[in-house]
This record gives sequence, C-alpha cells and structure tokens, in this order.
Amino acid sequence: MIIKKLKKKEYSKLASYLDKYYRKGHILSKNRKLFDWMYYDKKSKKYNFLVAQIKNRIIATKGFQPLRRYDEKLSSKEFFMSMWSSSVPTAGIKLFNQLIKKKNKFIGGIGSSKQSYTYQKYNNFFTGIMRHSYLLSSKIKKFQIAKVIKIKKSNKKNIYGSEYFKIDINFLKKNDLSYLFAGQIPKKSPTYIINRYLESPFYKYYAFGALINKKIVNIVVLRNCFYKKKIAVRIVDYIGCQKYFKYLDVLFKKILNKNNVEYIDLYSHGISFSEIKKSGLIIKDSKDSNIIPNLFEPFKKINHKIIYGYLCDNKNRKKVKFFKGDSDMDRPNII
Repeated sequence: MIIKKLKKKEYSKLASYLDKYYRKGHILSKNRKLFDWMYYDKKSKKYNFLVAQIKNRIIATKGFQPLRRYDEKLSSKEFFMSMWSSSVPTAGIKLFNQLIKKKNKFIGGIGSSKQSYTYQKYNNFFTGIMRHSYLLSSKIKKFQIAKVIKIKKSNKKNIYGSEYFKIDINFLKKNDLSYLFAGQIPKKSPTYIINRYLESPFYKYYAFGALINKKIVNIVVLRNCFYKKKIAVRIVDYIGCQKYFKYLDVLFKKILNKNNVEYIDLYSHGISFSEIKKSGLIIKDSKDSNIIPNLFEPFKKINHKIIYGYLCDNKNRKKVKFFKGDSDMDRPNII
C-alpha cells in the first residue's frame, strides 16, 4: 500500500472513488472547480489530500486544509481535516495516523462522522459539540425557515455597541490589523479573510467591524441563506478577543430589522456563554424546542449538531476559536 498526496492529474480517479465509497453524487466528485479551490496547493502542485493506493487503485482518502491555503504567509502546521473515507478500514486509520504523526500547532475536525469522532477521542483530541446560538426577528409573523414553538427573547440589559462599519477588501489590504489576529488559534489574517470569504467564487460573504473609540476591535463575517423568499443570516467567522463580541449587538439588531430576515445564528467554539448572551444571541440548549435549520443545500427543517475535535498544546487551548466557516462546513453542496 502506498500513501501519498493526490496529484492533479489523478482527480478523475478520486472522483470515481468518492462517488462509489464516500457518497453517491457528492459535490466534490462532480465539481472540480470547487475541489481545486479547496484543496489545490500551487506550491507543491499537488492536492492537500492524502490517498492510500494498492496497484494504482485508491482505497482510502483523507483531506486536509492548511490555513495557508488562503494566505501563503500562514503556517502549514495549522489545518483542518476533512473527507475521511476508506474501502479498507485499516487503510483509513493509516492515513489518519500519517496526517497527525508530525508535530503540528493545531489540527481540527468539524462535522466529524461518528467513526472519526471516536478515533479522534482515541488519539486524545479535545472533542465536543459546537455551541449554537441565535436571535429571532420580532418583525416576522410567519416563519418559513425556522419552526418557532416559542419566541425566545434576549434578557440582556446593556447596549454595548455604538459604532460599526462594513469592511471591504481595500480596507483589509491598507490597514495594519495584525493585533486582531494575534491571539487566536488557528491563526488567520486579512489576506485569509479576503481569499477565503470576500473573493469566494461560490458564495457571497460580507464583513463588519465594531469600533471602540474609533479603533476597530473585531471582524465578523456573514453569509445570507435563502428559502421561500426568507433569509437566515449566518455568522461564519469571527476575529478578535471574545470580550469584544458583545459590541456587535447593535449590528445584529439592525440586521434583524431588514425585511424578510428571520434570524441570525452562530455555530462557535471558543466564545463563552456569557459573551454570547451579552451580544443579544440566545444559546440553543436541549430545552429549546425551536428548530433553527443549518442545512440549506438541500434545505432540511431540522436542528443540526456539529461535532468537533482538535489537537493543540494544553497551554494554548484558551486561544482556540473556530466557526462554521472553518474546515469544509460552509461550502456548496449544490452548484
């Protein structure tokens, strides 16, 4: 058995394998443009995608996404895993072990299968379920996306935000924002935000920043999801100290005042309950009977738990933050 990185000329072979053993009709077996955008490494001219082969036949896969894929100045030792599959169980385990055996700063998996979750725990990953929080619009009388059994209102008493502005590519290129990205693992950058989100060829993302004394203190990246002429606004990434998350409260309220916006929601790890609540968002717990959908391609009116696992040094655990835009959680399923 040979373990190697997938070559560009081997995509069709991989597509056939994914269609047969991973999921019939999977988007990454049909759309090479999307696969290239997510996995192709221009420097090595190979994909960030491990395969195990016997006699030139693929028997297992393990994708990985270094953050440097969207900014070459970032570390190659911080990455998310994806697309773990095996037609021969032991081959899949060998691929997983190959990927994690080197000393890395951060390895993360989001949306893991039960098998991957179990093996992550076996390898001493920190594991759990991403925190889901949301806020419903008070203007919507008939919800089409969400199923609302009970209107839950925020009990926050203070208003924190006063100023915010829309962030564009020009602003990210011209300003020194290194202080915003310094204390967060995995580490991102203005170039990462541009290439991963604002210049995405597949989805339209937009970003805002909150100001305190005219200084930008955070960046929040959002994306609109549509169903039956209604909109769900998804918070897909956040940059900045968690204590500044609450300064987005006025922005969130303004977004919810727009016509046809049903709710704004957030899947996150690394922002505390208290800071989320101060922003006005409500934590979705086991007692909450409302349905706040996550799946839009195709649309499913169900609640959705997202499992995570990650490895990093114990001393850096408090710096770890990740969101729905990380790994391959926010990529198209239908194009």
